[in-house]
Amino acid sequence: MDTRYMKTTVLRVVTVVVILATTFSISMIAYAAPPSPFLGHWQAIDVDGSDIRLTIAGPPNGPYQITWTESYISFCNREAGIVHGVGWLSEEDVNLLEADLHVECFTIGDSLDFHLIFQYHPATNTLSSIYENGFVTIWHRPGGGQGEEPPTLGLRVNYGHDWVESFYEGGHAVWITITDGEGNVKATAELVTEPKDFWDDETGFQTSPDDWVSEPPDIRPYDWVYGWVDNGASAQVQIGKISGAVHIVDDFIEGTIYAPWFSNELEVDCHSWGAPLPDEILEYDTVLPNGDDTYFCSWAGEWDIQPYQDVGVGYTGPDGNWVANAITAPNPRIIASEVGNWFWTTDFYPGSLDLFIYESEYEGEGVNLLWSDQREADEGGFVIVDDHGLDLVPGNYVVVSDGINQKGLVLEAITVDMFDVNYDFMTGTAPKGRDVWVAAGPQEYQEGFRVNADGETDDPEI
Repeated sequence: MDTRYMKTTVLRVVTVVVILATTFSISMIAYAAPPSPFLGHWQAIDVDGSDIRLTIAGPPNGPYQITWTESYISFCNREAGIVHGVGWLSEEDVNLLEADLHVECFTIGDSLDFHLIFQYHPATNTLSSIYENGFVTIWHRPGGGQGEEPPTLGLRVNYGHDWVESFYEGGHAVWITITDGEGNVKATAELVTEPKDFWDDETGFQTSPDDWVSEPPDIRPYDWVYGWVDNGASAQVQIGKISGAVHIVDDFIEGTIYAPWFSNELEVDCHSWGAPLPDEILEYDTVLPNGDDTYFCSWAGEWDIQPYQDVGVGYTGPDGNWVANAITAPNPRIIASEVGNWFWTTDFYPGSLDLFIYESEYEGEGVNLLWSDQREADEGGFVIVDDHGLDLVPGNYVVVSDGINQKGLVLEAITVDMFDVNYDFMTGTAPKGRDVWVAAGPQEYQEGFRVNADGETDDPEI
């Protein structure tokens, strides 16, 4: 065979092979799917402190084989078990992976099927998974893949107004779960840390009523609040009971804190939340959280506390979490009838009330005591007195004290002179300048309104 022909033929074959190899290479580069960020090994620390190991394997687009092992599984009577199953990417979001899983308990032999969704967070290279009980697990790559330790999450819970917040670096997903003392979920929320106008653009999150699923929680003492951040930071805090009594005459609050899981004194901060002031006035104290030691905060000369204004009281635990309550100043009142010879009270602090009836009043003091007694008020500060045995007359002075706030009432004459059922009006007299509540109908559903006795005489028409 001609040598020149053989060389040419070989050269053509080599050229074809090179072209085919190049073509196949280009084809493979053009159509090979990138690896999914879900693939690989992950680890996490469960809310109980146990270590979890997770492996997700399979082709780039799935389906994926999922396996994790854990030494503490509630379903397994808090013993070890293994979870395995199949996962697939969500059609709507490639950062969501849905999985049908099966857990098997090593010691008790029980098993359970469940569905779980994993979410990938590109900014932090972490996974999150949310369970039906509202708890969240944050997964990160093993071997230091997390980088530096994430900033500590400090929870701030105001259970008086039912919100949770934290000052935290921006750009993170955050999950909050509220449970009662027995672990029953009350509400969950998912938020983002971002600049807040009401914090002068400082970053963090604060819940609002619309954030909660399934409904805004009524956060109460002994509830638990859990928080997780997509970078692996987490925190949990149990709510202590903050009690307080507001002295509206002397402008101070005193009370107790019951959080027996703390053994040392707590720092207490008191807030003038209800004050119509440009800036908040903070007062401080310390207290033993045993429910017996007393904190004291005074705004005398700074804030004239009015009925229904809120006083905030909070404490910070050694874990850095802050818990607060909003305590509303009372509006103690006495309602009396000199014609019916009775009086009743409302909005005093519950418990024992000291009751006095004087012949008259002079410069805020009772003159000539006619009767005194003690009665127990209910939770609304209510008690009715119609057995004092006196014939009440205008000028008598009724005084009630709950040991914290005291109120006095001078009985004054009021008349109803005309009640016209055809034209639906009434007239009468009361001391000049008095606000008068006028009502008609059965006591259960009276219709009424307020009028002012503003005539030219001491006893003007209403």
